[in-house]
Amino acid sequence: MEKKKIINTIELEDGEYLEKKFSNCLEMARHAVDWTLFCHYKLRPNCVDGIYKILKLTNMQLAYTKEVGGVMYEFATPKESICLSIIINVEDKACLTEMKVKTGMIAITQSERIYNFITNKGVEIIDISCNKDDNFSLYNTLRPYANKFFYDKDKYLQTLILELLHTHTNGTVLDTTLINSIEKKITNAIFSSITDQEVNIPTFKSSEQIALKIREQLFHHMDTTISIENLTQLYNISDKSLQTAFKSIFGFTPVLFIRLMKLNLVYHELLKTDSPQVTVTRVAKKWGFKHMGRFSLYYKELFLEFPSETLQKQDPLSNELSSYCVQRQEEI
Repeated sequence: MEKKKIINTIELEDGEYLEKKFSNCLEMARHAVDWTLFCHYKLRPNCVDGIYKILKLTNMQLAYTKEVGGVMYEFATPKESICLSIIINVEDKACLTEMKVKTGMIAITQSERIYNFITNKGVEIIDISCNKDDNFSLYNTLRPYANKFFYDKDKYLQTLILELLHTHTNGTVLDTTLINSIEKKITNAIFSSITDQEVNIPTFKSSEQIALKIREQLFHHMDTTISIENLTQLYNISDKSLQTAFKSIFGFTPVLFIRLMKLNLVYHELLKTDSPQVTVTRVAKKWGFKHMGRFSLYYKELFLEFPSETLQKQDPLSNELSSYCVQRQEEI
């Protein structure tokens, strides 16, 4: 895994419970116990409002997350672990790297890779992280299913984990005996859920595969010359097919997606700068915006403030989240 941890997250003792609301990217990243979140992109206003409910066990970690929606970021699961993500609800579209995320799925992820998550509206997810060394039997069983998915039939696992999180919220640290009992109950429930069904392998239409490639290209190399015409020629796809594929997977048109990416890159740069020579116009043009009036309206609509207000904040802490974001070093 190429990316190192760049934010110190909250630490919990075995048996400890955390409930935390968040209203910005840094709060979201810092309270993702044992998870590493990289490079947030706001895709809708107020998208980073949400809540965490986390119960730290000895060999497992249970986490409930609710996000308002319209966000993209990369993440890594806890070190040396396998994770089951139980999708309680997806309001519209969501994509996990190369997997369409749907309500009722159990997606399996592993710590050896970085995942990209994007959603255009609200999501509710439960994550069960299983430690490799201390829960080897379960880890070994789940490992072949990494990057595939099952279904949570009759909401069996969802109901169990939500009940456990609700039961142990009084602030009392659980003792070892109770922790072992909870872990055994969860392990048995996981085995029961997956042993009577076939694993599902994510599939995409050829146009959707192209949309995924373009998403990856845009995430790691944003260039001012990018246009839909260039993309359709490069990938030999019609404009209509590309539009349909993007809306099917991400819930955004390609034009809107590119604009949102560029707006976020301007935001990251304005927020972390401490140079008096940096101006809004210079940064906006660097990332490909030519019409300043239209740019300001788009910016205000997404970030609920004008770019000049962001520049005045000059918050170098934002660099913690944007260090690994797509960069374009040369100036215009």
